[in-house]
Amino acid sequence: MLAITLAFLDPNAYGAIFNGELVGYEFVINLLVTLMMSVSVVATIFSGWEYIKGGKDLFKDSI
Repeated sequence: MLAITLAFLDPNAYGAIFNGELVGYEFVINLLVTLMMSVSVVATIFSGWEYIKGGKDLFKDSI
């Protein structure tokens, strides 16, 4: 949730830190947004994978 909030405050595009044009405050905010969003995406993928693996038992119980 913090990553999404920071993304609204960041005037630059996701990953703009790799262009080398940002300095100071804009660099720090974009770095935080890029790192947090990347971690969030990876965590969502792993969470979904665990849910799908464990979901087989849920479908058997409901039928």
